[in-house]
Order: sequence, then structure tokens, then C-alpha cells
Amino acid sequence: MKRNIYLALIALLMSSSSLSAEDNGTVEMVSVSYQRVMVKDENGTLVETWPRATKVIPGTIVKYINTIVNTTDDNITDANVSNPINENLIYQVDSANSELNATILYSIDGGKSFDEPDNLKVGEGDNERKAYPEEYNAVLWSVKEIPHDSNCSLWFKVKLK
Repeated sequence: MKRNIYLALIALLMSSSSLSAEDNGTVEMVSVSYQRVMVKDENGTLVETWPRATKVIPGTIVKYINTIVNTTDDNITDANVSNPINENLIYQVDSANSELNATILYSIDGGKSFDEPDNLKVGEGDNERKAYPEEYNAVLWSVKEIPHDSNCSLWFKVKLK
């Protein structure tokens, strides 16, 4: 089964959607956001924690986790999951990852095209340069296969401007 899955995140909200899969189960995608909170442990050492995002203020790091749940009888092959990055968010370098060894690509044109970081260029002629990670405005995970009756998590981090 070949599936293209596109996800539009609404900042700081959890969403869930289902896709029909030929009456033999569903493919569901759930997106949840977490915010980084530094707390002191019993020894007074600062420890990073990730509670659900509730009240996020500028400068806060937010982690988005997208979970694809495949309850169909078939494996999903060649799944593409795209997340826009809102203009009020700054992508955090090397934070995109997945559980299933996905190919991760980025966009600087609002998700019209995706490529590897070294191939993303801005400017023209003598002013052309490699795009900075903070200029990325979408992330794409290309997952070769999500087995039936399983799930796959994809994630990335941003900072609220």
C-alpha cells in the first residue's frame, strides 16, 4: 500500500486524523507538542524535562512528535510526512528524527520543494549561499515502510521567537 501523508501542525495543539485504508483498518496520525522545562533535581542539578506544551513563551523550545499508527492489514510503503514550520518558530539544528530510519529533507519555500540541507540555497549570483537552519520552513520525512499493526514516531524541535 502506497500512502502519502501530509500533516499541517497547528502550534501547540494536539490533533488526530484517520485515513481509510480499503476497509481493512485505518492509518491514524496524532501530533502532540511538548515544551522543554528545566527543573532542579534533589541534588540541585538542572535536569531537562518535556511536559505537554501548555503556556509557551518566547524563547521556549518545543518538541513536536507525530505518531503514525497503521492498523491496516498492509504495510504502508513510501510514506511522506510533511510538517510546516510556522514563521514564529525557529527550527533547531539536527533535531528532526524518526524511529524508522526515515530520509529527512527540508524546505525553504513553504513546502513546495524539499532537499538535503547542503542543497538548499538562498540568494542569487554572488549573493547565493547555503540556507541556514533557521530559514527552514518545513520538514519532510520519507519513510520506506511502516509495517501493519505498528506505529512510527517522527519528531523535531523549534524555538518560539
